[in-house]
Amino acid sequence: VDVFDGEPLTDPNDPLLSHPKLIATPHIGFVTEDEFDKQFADIFEQVNAYAAGAPIHMINPSVYAP
Repeated sequence: VDVFDGEPLTDPNDPLLSHPKLIATPHIGFVTEDEFDKQFADIFEQVNAYAAGAPIHMINPSVYAP
């Protein structure tokens, strides 16, 4: 199950989560390669920029210490 009626589903005692034949995923049950690229391109760009020592889109740049 990838989507629930009430989210986030946080109660570990929820009968749905404790069902032995259920695998719960956080909205990532299935993606195509193209969709993966679209969804995560910005994240990859930010991680690569940070690794190169030039972070981008920083919310609080004052805490960054190279």
